Amino acid sequence: MPSPRTSAPSTTTASDALLYLLFGVLGAAMAFGSLAWLTGNLTNSLVGSGPWSQFRATDVLLHPEVLWPTLTDRFRMRFAGGGGI
Repeated sequence: MPSPRTSAPSTTTASDALLYLLFGVLGAAMAFGSLAWLTGNLTNSLVGSGPWSQFRATDVLLHPEVLWPTLTDRFRMRFAGGGGI
């Protein structure tokens, strides 16, 4: 009778798993952000008018007032992790 096969112990640590998760989330965010940019520009060129917009993913992170111009500074700071009420 053959002996049962045993699997080798895992060498993936918790920090490796967190890095894999981080890179996976960042990769998905870049992919979906690019898809949203492409879809928006194609829709604008088919049914709208105007030139294609530039793809500047970091503008939203550095300047949230571009994405949400009607929000108050107090709410934006709270959303960005500035704390306070």
